Amino acid sequence: MKFKFLTISASLALGMVSFTALGQLYLDPASRSPDSRATPQANSQGSAEPLLNRLVVKFKDQPATRGKELSVSDRTSEQRLLELGAAHAMQTREGVNIALNFLKTTASQAQVALTSEAMDRTTMNALVQRLAQDPSVEYAEIDERAYPQMTPTDPLFATDQSSMKPGGAGNLGGANFSAAWDRTASGVALNGAGVVVAVLDGGYRSHADLGSNVLPGYDFVSQDNIGVYTTANDGNSRDNDALDPGNWNSTASVGCPIADSSWHGTHVAGTIAALGNNGLGVIGAAYGAKILPVRVLGVCGGYVSDIADGIRWAAGLAVAGVPNNTTPARVINLSLGGTGVCGTTYQSAITAARNAGTVVLAATGNGSSYDTLYAPANCSGVIAVTAHTGSGASSLTANIGLGTTISAPGTIIQSTSNTGTTTPLADTYATKSGTSMAVPHVAGVVALIMQAVPGITPDQVSIALTSSARAFPAGTYCVGKYNTVNSCGAGLLDADAAVNAALYPATSSSGGGGGGGGSFGWLELGGLVTLLAAAWGLRRHTSQGQGSR
Repeated sequence: MKFKFLTISASLALGMVSFTALGQLYLDPASRSPDSRATPQANSQGSAEPLLNRLVVKFKDQPATRGKELSVSDRTSEQRLLELGAAHAMQTREGVNIALNFLKTTASQAQVALTSEAMDRTTMNALVQRLAQDPSVEYAEIDERAYPQMTPTDPLFATDQSSMKPGGAGNLGGANFSAAWDRTASGVALNGAGVVVAVLDGGYRSHADLGSNVLPGYDFVSQDNIGVYTTANDGNSRDNDALDPGNWNSTASVGCPIADSSWHGTHVAGTIAALGNNGLGVIGAAYGAKILPVRVLGVCGGYVSDIADGIRWAAGLAVAGVPNNTTPARVINLSLGGTGVCGTTYQSAITAARNAGTVVLAATGNGSSYDTLYAPANCSGVIAVTAHTGSGASSLTANIGLGTTISAPGTIIQSTSNTGTTTPLADTYATKSGTSMAVPHVAGVVALIMQAVPGITPDQVSIALTSSARAFPAGTYCVGKYNTVNSCGAGLLDADAAVNAALYPATSSSGGGGGGGGSFGWLELGGLVTLLAAAWGLRRHTSQGQGSR
């Protein structure tokens, strides 16, 4: 948006105190048509709010209502508003007057006024503050819009999806998606529309509650040895079929117990982008986003070399022997991990994906560790996600440690699944727990942020998530002396607060910052971490709750 200077200077007559300009407003006089006065235009960035052109002003000495004589009061009010606007002598650089035009009188005898130019919220707030300072004005405020508060029609939302609901009494761990869904971006519901989220997992199963939200993906699971496809379990190596054939294991081995098929990737995909308001099952965190399934896991897991290639391909980067990805992802969900340090294979792929503008998220792991994250969550540039319970306490099995970015709901998460214990059968829903279930909640928030702020960078996304996180509840492990190295991350995920933080980033004291520049630049990450560290160091905590810390 190109802003023009709007200088306010005034000499108020008619009983009003004279005053000079207190500063400058910034105005975009993009349209001066009569239609623009009646209908605020969308912000050109498409990431904030519609432009504003209505405010409410009430004068201190408003005449009393006299029944049918209200029209006389209206005419008086109209004249006073015109005089107020003229006295302020508001003009754009091009010399166009910015007038206050009377629209109507409210039941409380306040006046609704239209500005002749639509303004962004910052500009309108500044104007309102100046009007409110006038001695003749009792109050002035923006005539805000209210919107229907969406309650999803998906039946399991009401009963089994507390993780998507606001955090509050009885649900302190809720991630507050329902509030974020009430927002709009460029007039479109905020639901992740236009954003591709890659799920690097065991593939997916077609499901009625995923529907058209799943894009064609790719199977990166390669042969274990020459002609051996135990991990792949589909009789072949890499191909364009990302469907999950099942990952059951009937022969116990070290690190790989006997188990039924988990349909893990389908569950993760549903948490991110199950269809919303379709009267069926669950709703996804970003129910308008598209899932790019990238199969990298099979029986007994998967290889880092396959996962790293999958990361590159998902981000739109070339992988030898594999067709180019025509739908690159802006978000990569890695609900997987293994012990050990972050190796070069992982790190180089993650760095390449981030350089391509893709946000990479990974699970910290389910090893009940207090000081160690699994790879790739311990790689540089990854948003490392741990899990908490419905009470907001750290899940007992979730790894925490230095490098954890944020905590998200990860206990008893309901999502899409399949009834097959080996090979796939019918659609169903299932509950799962773990850091694997926490990551897709954060991935969903990132998709919402990217719809709202299309040009946002991975670093800016991380700042929005961490700067908006809610504090861990009092009395839980993550508050106090056990968290002296910030091992639990910035706090509890809050979807609506994170979107708001992305739309209206903190002003940078350095005047620069990563993406915004000037006085509206992004708060630098180092300073943010320092502030959070200082705040956390003051808190006390004790361990609490079965299945939680």
